[in-house]
Amino acid sequence: MNSFLVINGILFVAFFEISSAFINGFPKEQCDEMDPTKIKLSGAGSNKGAQEAENATDFTSEDGTPTSVQLSDSLNLYRIVTSSPKYRRGRTMDITIRGPDFNAFMLQVRKIGSDERRGVDQIIRVGEFVEWPANLKPVVCDKGLPPTALTNKDYKQKSGVTFKWKAPKEDVGDVQVVARFVAAEEYWQLTESREIPMNEFPVNLKNCGKAKSCILYSENQPSCHEDNCDYILTYSVVNSTSVEFVLGGTSKGDQNYLAVGFSASPEALTMKTIACMRAKTVAEIKYFTFDTIEEGLVEYPLHMDNKKMDLDGDRMWCSFIVPMVTHNEEGHGLDLSVPMYHVYMRGTTNYTKSANYPILPSKLLISKNEIAVDKIKLQYHTMEKPKESSANQIYTTLPVLVIFVFIVDVLQKAKKIL
Repeated sequence: MNSFLVINGILFVAFFEISSAFINGFPKEQCDEMDPTKIKLSGAGSNKGAQEAENATDFTSEDGTPTSVQLSDSLNLYRIVTSSPKYRRGRTMDITIRGPDFNAFMLQVRKIGSDERRGVDQIIRVGEFVEWPANLKPVVCDKGLPPTALTNKDYKQKSGVTFKWKAPKEDVGDVQVVARFVAAEEYWQLTESREIPMNEFPVNLKNCGKAKSCILYSENQPSCHEDNCDYILTYSVVNSTSVEFVLGGTSKGDQNYLAVGFSASPEALTMKTIACMRAKTVAEIKYFTFDTIEEGLVEYPLHMDNKKMDLDGDRMWCSFIVPMVTHNEEGHGLDLSVPMYHVYMRGTTNYTKSANYPILPSKLLISKNEIAVDKIKLQYHTMEKPKESSANQIYTTLPVLVIFVFIVDVLQKAKKIL
């Protein structure tokens, strides 16, 4: 009789500890496998100090925790949905779980592919979770890093939960959301989201002044970064034969542009311009020349490779690769092999259904000296004060000319009368 009671007591303790482990969620020891059958029986009981408070649970007898779980032979109906098809460096992304109710789970974002420094089979968790519902809790899987996984805090039924994941600031390549779900006494094979590639915008400024040239400008702040600069231009020489450009910055409204111009004169009396232009809900890249005031900006074709455009709220990005020297039959090509003055422009366009041209600003930001694109350069708000553009000079002169012509005409008529 006593033996029977002892055996039952042992089984009860074992079942209770398994249940306690489940209601407290997956422990950090299971961050790699996420296997509910391998959760230590000691569960949360071995945690101390702050971990005890973190693992506290609202478990009641109504939670209906199981004494064991087994792999389900039914179809896995759980889905993981993200708020964006791509992640952006340092930005947050909503992750939502869809499907049947579940009781316990563990979820994390992993890098796809191998890491030579860690080994082919090493699981690499990336980013961090920054916001989650009250019935979930974070798990610090990797020592010294922020929470890289989420799990359940209680064993009550859950469905349709959404939380925020923040992407790392560096490029880690394609990633994927991976999760394990437990419902009642069943668990399923790992649930994986689709592959999530990185959006290359906003541009990475990490290697500015080292591997590429960068020009950063802010109208109202003493300093800025890729997410709040009003104007960003980066460029680097590719294989000595081409130049890769990235233009980005503020683009509030439906008709805006960001551009870089190249001129042989410090006043930019003539120049050739590549513009990243916003036309309602799309962005486009165009090439213009400015030779005379009468002609204004004239659009010409220019060979560009790997063109990419992106609208990110009130910010716009364009990237493209241009040959170092481009010739055309009309003589309006672009020769980047010779040093020139660089002109940095942003403003509005005169967008219509049939045309889209930049409106030159009244004052231009012009580099102090001629710049060779193969020389690495880094400028943070060091451009000299904007110079009045040739276009603006002619516009301010026109009213004076009109008044002068009018006075001359009146005097001539007066002479005839006399």
